[in-house]
Amino acid sequence: KYIPFDSVIEGDYSNSAFLDAFNYLNSNVVINNLNPYSLQGDKAYIEYFKQLDKQYCVLDISNCIDLGPVLFAFAALKHGGKFTGTSRLKIKESNRDLAMKEELSKVGIKVDVNENDVIVYKSSLHKPKEPFFSHNDHRVVMALSLLLSQFDIVINDAQAINKSYPDYFKDLEKLGVDVSYDFN
Repeated sequence: KYIPFDSVIEGDYSNSAFLDAFNYLNSNVVINNLNPYSLQGDKAYIEYFKQLDKQYCVLDISNCIDLGPVLFAFAALKHGGKFTGTSRLKIKESNRDLAMKEELSKVGIKVDVNENDVIVYKSSLHKPKEPFFSHNDHRVVMALSLLLSQFDIVINDAQAINKSYPDYFKDLEKLGVDVSYDFN
């Protein structure tokens, strides 16, 4: 039986991670409506960003697998890192570990992909000579957008973000990021 009620729905830690990462890249992003007592597994990004910001570390992402792409991009921009519990990345919208390896290599980042772990090495970044590709994966697109803090980039087929966050690039524009897109 349907019983109507009023409720407040807490913010999404999964999507918040992509925006909050910019705070560690010299931006000032305020994210509201996140429940500090939330049971969302992706809330782990808060502690993981703090650790990766300080040093290379080993992190188990088996309980927050959707954070893989953003953590890999974040580690690439910081000190690198090793991520365990990654086997399920292979069965998402794309093979996310291999997708991020391919795309991060375009800016000089070495990534090793193993059966259940991914290692992102700290490397000197260089401007990409070719566009990035979305792999038709919304989380890959948003993770690659962190590279906007370093370079002007092109992400082909970026409309993959429509799966979870259609206004992502509009929100980046509100933050002062110069974004142009054509989602025909």
